[in-house]
This record gives sequence, structure tokens and C-alpha cells, in this order.
Amino acid sequence: MKKIILVFLVFSLSFSFVQAQVLKGIVTSQETSSPLESVEVYFNNTTIGVLTNVKGEFEIPYNKNLKTPLIVSYLGYEKFYLQSYKPGIVYNIELEEEVSSLEEVVIYSKDKWTRKAKLKYFKDQFLGKTLNGKSCVILNEDDIRLRFIESSMELVASTSEPIIIENRRLNYLIEYDLQDFTINFVKEDIKRNVLKTEALTRDDIVNRNREEPNSGYIVKSVFFNGIAFFKDIQECDKKILKRRLRAYEGSSLHFLRSLSEGRLVKENFQIYRNERLIKVEEHIMVDFIENENLKEITLDDSFYIKYKKRELSFIQPLLKSFKIDLMGNYTPVDSIVFGGRMSDERLGDTLPLDYILD
Repeated sequence: MKKIILVFLVFSLSFSFVQAQVLKGIVTSQETSSPLESVEVYFNNTTIGVLTNVKGEFEIPYNKNLKTPLIVSYLGYEKFYLQSYKPGIVYNIELEEEVSSLEEVVIYSKDKWTRKAKLKYFKDQFLGKTLNGKSCVILNEDDIRLRFIESSMELVASTSEPIIIENRRLNYLIEYDLQDFTINFVKEDIKRNVLKTEALTRDDIVNRNREEPNSGYIVKSVFFNGIAFFKDIQECDKKILKRRLRAYEGSSLHFLRSLSEGRLVKENFQIYRNERLIKVEEHIMVDFIENENLKEITLDDSFYIKYKKRELSFIQPLLKSFKIDLMGNYTPVDSIVFGGRMSDERLGDTLPLDYILD
């Protein structure tokens, strides 16, 4: 799922898997028609995944509330994306072998930034600067290619292998297939206080993070997208569960789920405009799309968000409306942008879509 980073109490949610329902399939090689064993099959941005057996078969739990793509991944083969699926069908999936080629080695003579400096920016903006973000360790950071483009003031990252991250505070091992990553900079002398700007533009609200004063550059925006698969590193204890709960409370995932369920007020969210508290039902329209089991959300304009009367965030609609499922997954991904507290979220603070509160 593409993520635009603006630059993204204990209560019970009614998310539960219907154990009797599963998706079934058989994975084979397109070239040989032979079954492929130990292929990863998982729902994007979740912990829900299985491996194929010796016959190439898989069964994976199905949840009608989850609308994220099903990913089929195997070393040496192109990833397969199943966008639409339903139980009761056996999916025959043929994987195409990757075309092997030597990676092109390019020397960027105008890239004057050291790898150490570029890697620091990448980690700060990809993993985050919170306690959760700082606890993350990239196990294969040598696979990440980084380039600073002076003419456009952009730092771009790419990798041919999934990035493997240990989130030690939240107890997740994350396999992240990075598809795009760009940091846009501006010179330090045009720094602005985003949350006090009267007329906010999209670039204004994309990111309020600031770098060291002596760097000469300020992060204006960050855009990255990719495919994520979460696994528990070890069995969760009470301390880890509390950390996950703290990461969830007031997050964009919490807000979007509450918005989908019509529970913003009950979940301690308030919306403001021109420093005045406004009524949710008068400014947010929620329509149920029966055949798709989705909600269509229409925001009449931008507004600020407070959680528990603090933690100021900002949301701006970029399209007339967007769709959202009960898990908090929304489409199109470029339909809204966040600012403030919610814009500070990075991969280190991200919970999988199937995160369920006890």
C-alpha cells in the first residue's frame, strides 16, 4: 500500500476472523508448471501469512473486512498480487521467473553527501525518531542504495531485496519490499512553522520534522511505499502489549478505524476548525457500500484533530471522497494527507492492519 507521510483507554473492537473461511490456492512455476514449496503467501501490511506445502498448496485465513492485496512471494520469481479474492475458489497462481541481470554500477560524481549522512536521513524518515523508531534495526542496510540529487534537492533510496527490520520495542520482524522512497528538502532559510501557518498547502502539512540547524537542509516531505509483512519475533508479554497499545492510541490507524465505525467521539477524537470544536456528523459524511463491504468517506474540508484533547494532528482531503474498510485501510492512498502528530508516524510506529485489541 502506498503511503504518503506528512512529509501517516482500553476499548474493544469487533474485528475477528471467521476461522471456517479460508482462501485456497496452488502455486506453480510458469516455466515448468511444477509446484513451488515454501512460497510466502500473505496479506499486505498484516501478520497473516502461510507457506505453500510440497504440492504448492496453501490455505490462509480469510477476513471479509480485510481488503489489502494478497501477496505471493518466492526467491527468484516475480511477486504476484491478487487484488480481488473470495473464499470457495481454488486460485491457480503461476509465478514468473525473474530475469537475472547484473546490477548496473553507477558512480554519481555530483553526489557529495557521504553514505553515513544519507543513511541517517533514511533511517530517521523511514523508521522514525520515536522510541519505537529508534529501537528498529535494519539487518541488511548494505542492500539499500542511496543517492542525493543536488539539482532537485532529493534523497532517493532503492533496493533489489526486501529490507528486513527488527522492531525491538514492538516485537515485530518486518519484511519490507521498498518500491519507492524520496525525501524532498528545502533550504533552511525558508523554514516555516507548519501548524501555525494560516493557509496550509499540501507541501506545508506533509512534514513538520526538522533536521539539525547546521545541516543547511530541512525535510519538506517524504514519500514512500512498499509491501510489508509482519511477524512476531517472540511471544508477546504484557510490556510489549502495552507498548503496542500506546503506539495505537491516537494514531492514524486508530483514527481511520474509528472514522469507519462512526466512533470518533466515543474513541476520544475531536475535530477543530479555526480553533473551534465542530460536530463530526456535520462535516464528515459516511456512506456504506454494501456490495464491497466498505465505507465511502467525504470530508467537507480540512480540519485539525485532537486525541484526548491533546496531540494535535491535521487532515486534508485531496480528493472528493475515499473508501475505507473496517481495518482502517483506505483507498486511493493519495486521497488524504496528515500533518502534526499523525504525520510523525513511520515504520517504527506502524502496526499491522490485523492488530486487534484485547
